Amino acid sequence: QALSFSGGFTPFAAQGRVQLRRTDPHTGEQYVSEIDYRAIAAGAQQSCNVELMDGDVILVPERRLFE
Repeated sequence: QALSFSGGFTPFAAQGRVQLRRTDPHTGEQYVSEIDYRAIAAGAQQSCNVELMDGDVILVPERRLFE
């Protein structure tokens, strides 16, 4: 929903390598989770539904040449 709300993907987005970056407010340690949005859009089951929190960053990298 967050990706859709922000306007969706550009033609150059690497939809298979979306990252969710979260910083633990107590320790300052950063966690990075990689999400394959293409698989989810194709109907793959998720292990859990990710709930976004304040301070979370969603990073969609640029796709590679043959990606």
